[in-house]
Amino acid sequence: MKAIILAGGLGLRLRPLTNNVPKCMIKILDKPIVEYVVEWLQENGIQDILFAAGYKWKKIREYFGDGSQHKVNIEYSVETNQLGDGGAVRNALQLLKADPKEAFLVVNGDIITNLRLKPVIDFHKRNNGLATIVATQIRYPYGGNQSG
Repeated sequence: MKAIILAGGLGLRLRPLTNNVPKCMIKILDKPIVEYVVEWLQENGIQDILFAAGYKWKKIREYFGDGSQHKVNIEYSVETNQLGDGGAVRNALQLLKADPKEAFLVVNGDIITNLRLKPVIDFHKRNNGLATIVATQIRYPYGGNQSG
C-alpha cells in the first residue's frame, strides 16, 4: 500500500514559526512533525510515500531526500499553486503509480497519532470501500472539547 502525505499548506496561523519552513517541518523534541508521520507509516508497513507538497517544499526534500535514510521510498508531487486537499490528492495520484483499484492512504503531514492502520485497512477492504475516513474527537486542555 502507498501513502500520500499532505504537506502543502502555508501554516499561516503558526507564523512566525512557518516563515522559513512548512508547517509539517516544525520541530517537536528536535524532530519535524512529519518525521513522526513517516515513522508511523513505516511502523504500519507503508514503504512508499508521496509528499503532496507546496509551500517551502524543498525543505521537506532536503530533510528526507528519497527516504532511504528512513527505510522508505519517498517521492514528491509539487503544487505550483495552492490546490487545496482534494486538488493536492488528485495531482499526487498522477505520480503515485498505483493500480487504480489498489487502496492508498491520505494522511496529514502535521498530525501525530498512534492509530493502528491494519484494522482500518482490513475494514476498508472487507467492505469494498470507496473511501474510509478515520476521525476522532480532539480534547483540548484549554477551552473544552471541540471537533476538528
